[in-house]
Amino acid sequence: MGITLLTETFVTRYFNVARREGDFKFTCPFLLHKSIKENLGNTSSVTKSRDGKICIGVIGKRNDEKLTKLKTLAGYEVEVTPHYRLNTSRGVVMCHDLMNSSVTDIKEGLEDQGVLEVRRMNTRRNGHVVPSASLILTFDMPRCPDEIKAAFYKLRVRPYIPSPQRCYRCQRFGHISLRCKSPHEVCECGMEGHPKESGCANPHVRKLQRQSYLAITR
Repeated sequence: MGITLLTETFVTRYFNVARREGDFKFTCPFLLHKSIKENLGNTSSVTKSRDGKICIGVIGKRNDEKLTKLKTLAGYEVEVTPHYRLNTSRGVVMCHDLMNSSVTDIKEGLEDQGVLEVRRMNTRRNGHVVPSASLILTFDMPRCPDEIKAAFYKLRVRPYIPSPQRCYRCQRFGHISLRCKSPHEVCECGMEGHPKESGCANPHVRKLQRQSYLAITR
């Protein structure tokens, strides 16, 4: 199944390495690099996340096993878990005949090709939201295959491109309001310091004139 696909010779897998107590936020990078080199040898990538975990990418089944068995790093006890987002990918397929099949049946039929999840896309028709023939597939591999076999259909897999994130605080794209550090700006007028529910009576032109990339205009 998908696990076999992930451990092929030239596939990179990613793992989170976390301390059992504390984190690696203030650990010397040179100390970490030396310990990773001693325990794992060459790696494809190493990054430190904001929460103090180390994300390590390795190539091949042998290196997978070596990393998953890691108990200590730089003198600290650690726990190693697969990185879900980096080890999976999403693609889109379209087949009108699969409109007659449930997503559960489709998932069961594609599990041997590394499919973890199936979600049907919707479309708007005559003012109503209806199911479409397009399916979003989540694969148990960092990169989608070019095609899959669904029963007797050979389907081309297109990369899934999600809708851009929009911030309802600063009205820009690329992040959500929970992570926004900018002052609050109402999407119509752009004035600071009041929420959009306040019934703003200010002129609603300044923001549109100043920033052509305002999220509400897209």
